[in-house]
Amino acid sequence: FGVLESQKKELITAQSNAIVKEVLIKPGGVVNAGTPIVRLDNPELMQALEQAKRQLVQEEAMLKQTIVNQKIQRLNHQSDLTELESQLDIAKLRRDSEKQLAATGIVSKLDYETSKLNMLQLERMLKIQQDQILQLNDLHQEEIKIAEQLIGQQQSLVDLAQSRVEALTVTANFTGVVQQMFVEVGQSLNTGAQIAEVGSTQDLVALLQVPQSQASQLAVAQPAEINLQGQQMKGQVTRIEPVVVNNNISVEITFDGALPESARPQLNIQGKINIAAVDNALYIKTPINTQPNSFVTLFAVDEDNQTGTAKRIQLGRQSGKFTEIKSGAGVGERFIL
Repeated sequence: FGVLESQKKELITAQSNAIVKEVLIKPGGVVNAGTPIVRLDNPELMQALEQAKRQLVQEEAMLKQTIVNQKIQRLNHQSDLTELESQLDIAKLRRDSEKQLAATGIVSKLDYETSKLNMLQLERMLKIQQDQILQLNDLHQEEIKIAEQLIGQQQSLVDLAQSRVEALTVTANFTGVVQQMFVEVGQSLNTGAQIAEVGSTQDLVALLQVPQSQASQLAVAQPAEINLQGQQMKGQVTRIEPVVVNNNISVEITFDGALPESARPQLNIQGKINIAAVDNALYIKTPINTQPNSFVTLFAVDEDNQTGTAKRIQLGRQSGKFTEIKSGAGVGERFIL
């Protein structure tokens, strides 16, 4: 005996502390990817999301303000640069005119040298102003880059807070069936608490419980036959669990073909595992309190059905409700079991 199990399972857990607000799907319910299963509530997460969004708006506003301030600075420096260029042009004209006048003695040599010095000073000031503008552009780019990085970091915090809020609506990640529900409405959950288990309805295997006494006869790849609501489905052994539970070993059977639409996880089934084939076997219904490959004394019934004669019989292997007879009996004999 056994049940159908999903090869693909998912245990859904709480991503944060929360209270169960609503259970939408109960065990046995079919879900698709994205189907809400449980709704949780956590006002602190909602508050954290709104705060992160407000901080993001502030960071974006600061970037806009930075851009405006930079534009004003550039205009001021450009105005100063234009003023210096004008002063330099005037100084050049004065120097050129005083150069000719100084040669004729109309303008003193001192005034001419003063004009030359003034022009050189203006040229140096102009060069400094141009260098400042270039450095200012680099500085502005760094300021914008830093502001954009702060916005990116804050956006990441918003996305994280948003994902935590969205996780309050617990959804399935694939098509399947809710196999177990571990919560109820009003229950308080801690981070990591189990919420539900979802199993796929597509990749089903049979999980048979085989008595421990027969476990030594099992092997991977042995053929099997599963009775699934009256339909006989072929399969083979793919896994044998080593742990004994209630004197049984769990054996996983993978089906060779597609299962009927009625197949679902946790459906009760029956199955047979073919461990070997014995040709021309002499067998009998298994006597009570007997073990495989042992000797047992049974009473053979005579033809008159009135007399029983004790006979020592050597038993062989067991298969279901039958046991092989190796010696001590013949075809057609009847025994009291």
